[in-house]
Amino acid sequence: MTVQAVNTIARYTGASGDTPPTAPRVGSTYYETDTGKRYIFTTSWVQYAESAYVANLYPITDNTYDLGSAALSFNDLHVQNLIYATSVVGNWSPSVVSTYSLGTIALEWQGLYLGDDTGVFIGLDQDDVIYHRTATLTADEELTGVIVGTSIHPATAANTFILSNITTDGDILILASDGGNSKAGIFIDASVPSTTIYNAIMSAPDISGVVTAASALTLPAFTMSGHIVPDTDNAYDIGDYATSKGIRMIHANATDFAIQQVSGAGVYLRFLGNVMQLIATTIKPFANIQFNTDLDIQTRNNASGYVGLEGYGSGAYVAHARIDPNYLTLVNGKLEGDLLVADTIGINTGVADDDYFTIGADDTGVGIVEVARAQGAADPYFSMGGSQEFKFYYSGVATFGGAVTSTSTTGFATTATFVPDATRTNYAYSIGNRAVELTVNLANDASQNFEPFQMNVNLTASAGAPTSTSTARLLRIRSTHDTVDMPNLRIMNINTYMDVRKNMEAAYGQMNGVDFQTNAVTITTEAAVGVFNMDAVSAVTGAVRGIIINLHGAGLPSTTSIGLEVRTDGGTATLAEGIRVWSVGGNSVTTAIKMQGTMTNIFDFTSIVTAVLEDNLAAPDKAGSIAILTPAGAVAYINYHDGARA
Repeated sequence: MTVQAVNTIARYTGASGDTPPTAPRVGSTYYETDTGKRYIFTTSWVQYAESAYVANLYPITDNTYDLGSAALSFNDLHVQNLIYATSVVGNWSPSVVSTYSLGTIALEWQGLYLGDDTGVFIGLDQDDVIYHRTATLTADEELTGVIVGTSIHPATAANTFILSNITTDGDILILASDGGNSKAGIFIDASVPSTTIYNAIMSAPDISGVVTAASALTLPAFTMSGHIVPDTDNAYDIGDYATSKGIRMIHANATDFAIQQVSGAGVYLRFLGNVMQLIATTIKPFANIQFNTDLDIQTRNNASGYVGLEGYGSGAYVAHARIDPNYLTLVNGKLEGDLLVADTIGINTGVADDDYFTIGADDTGVGIVEVARAQGAADPYFSMGGSQEFKFYYSGVATFGGAVTSTSTTGFATTATFVPDATRTNYAYSIGNRAVELTVNLANDASQNFEPFQMNVNLTASAGAPTSTSTARLLRIRSTHDTVDMPNLRIMNINTYMDVRKNMEAAYGQMNGVDFQTNAVTITTEAAVGVFNMDAVSAVTGAVRGIIINLHGAGLPSTTSIGLEVRTDGGTATLAEGIRVWSVGGNSVTTAIKMQGTMTNIFDFTSIVTAVLEDNLAAPDKAGSIAILTPAGAVAYINYHDGARA
């Protein structure tokens, strides 16, 4: 673009309240005479400031004119050095937080002079404060930005120097260099709170006031004319266990010396002549305690006094024993010898509800496990087993929840005095009872068997068989009735009963069996699945039966029910005799088989083997014959007729 001369640009002047022309030529200017502001027109009036390069800039009169004003200030001042003629007015603030320094390592300020009631605030949040207070402060009085929160401090005099850290749990540490190594002199731990003075030495002081040093205060010989009182109760020690620095000996009045707790509640250690009194405190020795004479340890002479013994382990003290006015309590006790308990003396649990104690034994490879327990309860009991399977109750009841084995040759026996009653409450052994049945759940799976009573023995002989008749009865039951006549009494040595109300495969009130295995077996007398024997030595009046089979009820099936069945089921055996009625010796049988009552058929031979029948007579004298054996062993025949013959 070619530079052109513009001769029509106008210059306007006016006051700040005047309105300049709205459409002058571009480049025209407007000057406000009362404010000194300058504007140039482009498409609208825009304020601008004239700039120029100058060398030295001097005011007309010294200390008279300003550079900018309170209303119109410069933004940035770029200079190399700033030299003050007299003073600074106003606050100085950096443009960026925590970036610029006042002075350098090589160029330091000579001095910093501050006025009254002001300070140096350090940190982005003004955490640390160095403050000068001209007026007094009352105890625990707060001072904004210096003493905050619910403070605790003594009253201070006028013109007090204050060093404060107002950050929560912020500490204060004062150090000094010892040969180029910084070492702590004073440490104030705000989180405890505590004040530690390190390596303090007092040269032969005459102490008649209060010394409040917390740690490692080295004192030479000095004269004490008052009490030594810590500033905090139960906070400081005399000596240091951690560094093995302690007091060698305390010399006191030979007749009465005491160490007493500050509360004044009678808690103290007192030496009165040859007697040491320890009142309501704890002894924690770090070495052996030796006595050159017999020692009696006594509780206080009141109902609540006791003496406790504790051991230190795993970072804590653990109680081992306690002597109360009425008993000795052992905790984690270990006996190296026998424990002898005198007659009428008991070993008891605690007196609170459900208190208990256990008896443990070492399980190899596992450790100590519980083998027995004395348990407090509404009906307290003594139990055995890791899960208390066997319980013996105070009420006299015993429960067994595990397997019971015995090596006794006399087994279990009861000599109880049973008292029969209408509800049959007396029994020696019960699985469930007559009033409440015991439910046994069978799983929906194969081979779900249940045998609450099991007996399996092998009869053998290690030194030869018995030389005379010997009997092995695995179950013997005998009852005797020989004292008082009881016309209404029934005796049943065995009474089994089955209540069936659902479908099942088979039901047997009783099943006996004898199995002859693969070896050839010789029976000297006889073998029977069941033997029933009745011996009527004296006269018996009434109905006497050997076997009674009573099948009844409207639901009895009329075509498939059988009162007595002799069966050969399985294999190819031949049964010599199905039923024998035998009169042995001088005994006799009046009627071998008696049919009585209403019967449709006395005999049913429809399925008999035809070879047994012998047809030796011609019709119409008979329909057929049945072969029988006579006592002499000869074959005889019983003829029968069909239904049409009279």
